[in-house]
Amino acid sequence: MRLAWMVVVLGLAATACAPKETAYMRNPATGEVAACGPYYKELEIQDAAKQWCVDDYARRGYLPATSP
Repeated sequence: MRLAWMVVVLGLAATACAPKETAYMRNPATGEVAACGPYYKELEIQDAAKQWCVDDYARRGYLPATSP
């Protein structure tokens, strides 16, 4: 049981230190900025979620922005 808790704690610590990425999208008509993220770079499911968010805003007319 002690080993199981150590694995859980180490797993949480590893993901807390993992680099995160946020994609920003800007509406050219209004100047409104939307943030997709932050998402962990190492997790494939997170990358897919970020891409879904970016694609959703792109369908609404938003364009990629470098920062808020």
